[in-house]
Amino acid sequence: MEQSSAGDKHRNIERRNTDKGGQKEKITREIHLRGKGGISFLVSRLESLDVEWTPNEMAKYLAQLILVGSQVVGRAFARALKQELAASQAAAQSTGGPRRAATNARTGITLEEAQQILDVDKLDPELVKSKYEHLFGVNDKSRGGSFYLQSKVVRAKERLDEELEAVQDGVKKTTNRHEN
Repeated sequence: MEQSSAGDKHRNIERRNTDKGGQKEKITREIHLRGKGGISFLVSRLESLDVEWTPNEMAKYLAQLILVGSQVVGRAFARALKQELAASQAAAQSTGGPRRAATNARTGITLEEAQQILDVDKLDPELVKSKYEHLFGVNDKSRGGSFYLQSKVVRAKERLDEELEAVQDGVKKTTNRHEN
């Protein structure tokens, strides 16, 4: 009789472990389906189970925990890298490329600043020349003007002249290509 009751007790324990094992399989499937929130979900589900874990089971779930965590971190890193690359490309385009950056460094002034100083919207050589002459004359030191402002006007004119030359060179290159 004692054997049968011990056998019954053993069967009941097996049945409980089988039921809990079914829950483990269900949790494993849910982890694969959930993806992003898998880590916190896995921890909360494992804590809610009243099961004694074997070392193999612990290793399995720990490996799954590490795998899901690394996937989440990897996705976040990839997303941040894409955003940084897009921002870098946008910044490079906004500066106008390497040729414009070299001209800005040489003259010490950007194209936009030069246009603001001479108050021109378009790169029209006649308009640039007339605005330059007016502002240069108004800021003449003998008339009570400022040498600093006069030098800013000169730098703005130089910067716009370089840009006009680059535009004319671009037009010449384009027409030469069409003629050949």
